[in-house]
Order: sequence, then C-alpha cells, then structure tokens
Amino acid sequence: MSLDIDLYKSRLNAYKVTGKNGKIDSIKKQILDDFIGNPSHEEVVISDIVRDVHIVSEGARGNRLLCKPNEDIKIGEYIIWNNGHFLCTHRFPDDKVQVKGTIQNCNHNLKWINKNNQLITRYCIEDARTLYTTGIKDEKVIEIPNGMVGIQLPYDDETKLLNREDCFVFNKTKYKVTFYDETTFNGLVILICTETAIDTVKDDSINEIADRWIEIDGEKIDRLPWLDNQEP
Repeated sequence: MSLDIDLYKSRLNAYKVTGKNGKIDSIKKQILDDFIGNPSHEEVVISDIVRDVHIVSEGARGNRLLCKPNEDIKIGEYIIWNNGHFLCTHRFPDDKVQVKGTIQNCNHNLKWINKNNQLITRYCIEDARTLYTTGIKDEKVIEIPNGMVGIQLPYDDETKLLNREDCFVFNKTKYKVTFYDETTFNGLVILICTETAIDTVKDDSINEIADRWIEIDGEKIDRLPWLDNQEP
C-alpha cells in the first residue's frame, strides 16, 4: 500500500491557512496516528536506533523518508533498511508538520588508511554520471566528467581529513582524488576521483586498500599487519 501524499499535503495546506498552534497540534497528532495505523510504514535503523518511518520511492533519485512529527533526520546519517545501507542526502527545510528527507542507496564500501595507520571504512554512493540532492524548490547537481567517478560520504571526523591526491582501490582500479568539496552538499563530502594505475608494490588489490605498504629506509612496511599475511 502506497503512502497517501495528498493526505499530508491537505493537512499542510490547512496549517498554512490557519497558522494556529492548535491546528498544528491536531495535524501532528493525526499524522502520528497515521504512522501507527498505516500499513505502508517501514522499520529502519538510524544512528543505532530502531525507528518507524514512511518511505516513498522517487525512482532513480532515491527515496523520500518521512519521520514522525517528534523525530528528525540529518543529512549524512546512515539508514539501514531492507538489509541495505542508505545515506540521507537532503533534508527538506519545511518541518513544521513533518520531517522529510531524501535517502539514496549506498552501493560501495570505501576503504582507506588514515594517518594513524587505522583502516577506515565508510558506506558511500559511487557514481560515474551525476551526484545530486533533490528538494522541493532547489536541486544541486554535480556532473561527473568522463573517465572519473564521484563519491558521496558523510562529513565526519575521518572523511573531513581526506584530501586531493589521496587514493582508493575498487572496481579492480585505483582512483586518485582530484576534487574535494564539503560545502556544496551540507553534511556530505563530495570526492571526484580519476583513474590511475595500481602500484603492485604499494596497493592491496585483494582487500581494495590503496598504499597499504610503504618504504622506510629501504624497508617495506605493512601498515596493516593484523589484516592478513599478504606480501606486496
């Protein structure tokens, strides 16, 4: 059963006409009742908390996620749904009646080694065509040049340290970051990466980790000796 969007629009329009707190409270109460009784709701996990939401398909551009009136969703949050990881790429600004966001399926698990020789993994959206978020009145789009890939990641303590020239290995290819943007999509980090040659002396193509082995004073050092007993 699909979610009755017209029902929510009518209540939102009623709020805009009256503008009274009592009306807002009654609308929120009715929406809360709909969440409890509507069979179209989904159970998801957001920030390790199980929550009831409504999810409406918007085709190739992702899904619309609708929260209960007393709950919220943030750009850059992961949503676990149907055994898959999704990333919130947009939060609609009009949240007086109901909080809404756009979520997109994460199609890759990106790996890299940070400056403390720790292996970092993040679910991400990887695309060779376009990266975008969709709102009611605005749409931000980044076109990906030919021969490159775009990656969307949540903005956090690790991803904000990524920089140009950093590298990743996936799709049996090595990619070098040539563009970094943490401002166009609030709450997200955008990377544009260019294909480059895998270095069989430095890169771990089996586990898809770039620059696993480094050379210090003529000796090759494994930055992840606990991972397995591979040799470069």
